[in-house]
Amino acid sequence: MPIEPIINHRLYKKVADQIAQLIQSGEYQRGQKLPGERNLITRLGVSRSSLREALISLETEGLIEIRDRSGIFVLGEPETSEAATNDTTVFEVFAARELIEVEVATLAALHATPEQLETLSLLLGKMVVCSASDPQGAEYDRQFHLTLAQACGNRVLLRTVELLWENTQSVMEDQPPQIKHSEATWQANVMEHRDILHAIRSKNPQAAQTAMQQHLENAIKRFSAELS
Repeated sequence: MPIEPIINHRLYKKVADQIAQLIQSGEYQRGQKLPGERNLITRLGVSRSSLREALISLETEGLIEIRDRSGIFVLGEPETSEAATNDTTVFEVFAARELIEVEVATLAALHATPEQLETLSLLLGKMVVCSASDPQGAEYDRQFHLTLAQACGNRVLLRTVELLWENTQSVMEDQPPQIKHSEATWQANVMEHRDILHAIRSKNPQAAQTAMQQHLENAIKRFSAELS
């Protein structure tokens, strides 16, 4: 089964799916080392950041292991999590996110680099010009939160946030069409991200913690309002 270029803009998910298929098909066996990052980037036709996100996702699922200075090794077929995902509610996911991401914001306020602050600013700017119906808005939202996790300098936290966002996207896809952002709720969401960024840029961990907690609490309130 040959590796094919990724031409769709679904980014890391498409990359992760193709690598998983290669492993499941037997192209790469348990214990075998995958091609190096540069090789994969060239053969898949994606950016380094997209590949890295895909690899982190696969490592979180237990499919591969990224070993510093050694490479990427296959651990086996991914553990099935469909039952757990299907039974998971939006409220459970957001409760877990609040526990983790509030602390992530606190750490990001202390450790974010100028480059990460610039990335956060660019992502917020892209969110501002998106409409509620633009699917790219959700992707920029996800990247914003992952950048905060990267700023913590802790790969376990990054993988945890990645997994939480996988669950967020999964449970939200199962919701009825009316449970979507309106223009008003999308703009409220954007403003909350602006408050988070302001606190991070000000290196104010308490303000960052408060802003993130308020954002996630508002998110679940907006969801609850749509259900009622």
